[in-house]
Amino acid sequence: TLDLTHLDNLEVLNLRDNLLSTIATSNLTKVVTLWLDSNAINSIDTHIMPDLVELDLSGNQIEQVDLSNNTKLETIDLRSNPLTIETTQYLDTLADDVEVLYTIETGF
Repeated sequence: TLDLTHLDNLEVLNLRDNLLSTIATSNLTKVVTLWLDSNAINSIDTHIMPDLVELDLSGNQIEQVDLSNNTKLETIDLRSNPLTIETTQYLDTLADDVEVLYTIETGF
């Protein structure tokens, strides 16, 4: 677990390709750009990041994501994650206002 709770003024976080499985985000209230692609993360709490504009979680183990508190999001990349059908349906509801990228894994 990477503990970033002491970085409460952080606005941009790039932790691409770090083999992270969990990340503590409880004080990251000012983050605008979050790049966590190509890790092994299976869940992340973005509720405390109301100013989040860009989120890249591609290439992780995310099945579900709740972005209901992230109303400023412009780009979400969740490609190469084992998203549930419910999650892809939820992401489709955001597509009018947000650029949403994801792939559906068929198991073939």
